[in-house]
Amino acid sequence: MHDMTEELYLYVIHSGSLYSHKKACFALLDKHASKATWDMGRAPKVFTRFLELAAKQYIKELGIIGQWYQRFDQACREQVAMRLFEQWQAQRSI
Repeated sequence: MHDMTEELYLYVIHSGSLYSHKKACFALLDKHASKATWDMGRAPKVFTRFLELAAKQYIKELGIIGQWYQRFDQACREQVAMRLFEQWQAQRSI
């Protein structure tokens, strides 16, 4: 499972076609972070649809047989979402 998490994370951060989607997620987090009432514990969920798109694109681009949700299960996508959230937090603190 760790290998799949790393694969998806590396694909997401290095894929040019996904860059605008990732930036949109970061912008949404910026918007919500400015509201003091928003629960930052739920912030990684912002990446849910983005990571589904990335997983589908990965499977299609590499011609892998099987379903995207079997290769990158829910736990895998949640771990990648947490890493992206941590990346966003690190960028904000700079």
